[in-house]
Amino acid sequence: MSHVAKVFALAVGVTLGLGAAQAGQAATGHEQTSVQFGDLDLHSQAGAERVIARLQAGADKVCGERPGLRDVARSGEYRQCVRHAMGDAVAQLNSPLVSALYGKESEQVALGK
Repeated sequence: MSHVAKVFALAVGVTLGLGAAQAGQAATGHEQTSVQFGDLDLHSQAGAERVIARLQAGADKVCGERPGLRDVARSGEYRQCVRHAMGDAVAQLNSPLVSALYGKESEQVALGK
């Protein structure tokens, strides 16, 4: 793998019902963060798992603070935002191993495992 750092921009559309703190983000329609992965081998299990963890942290960042258990409406929006951000990011990486691991992880979450 090249020694040049690879950076991936993770972006999601901003949803309606924003708080005042998020109003500035609505002007562009997207919140973004960069996820570096140039140090990872995406052909290895460990590298693929690590990039998924980094993408998850990036998705958490762009989707805002994780809502509390009692905030049902915001919880749904948050989960949808994270699913969208992660799905797009994994697809854009174009790594069969990352896609397979993320698909398996998503399936387990959906099944409640």
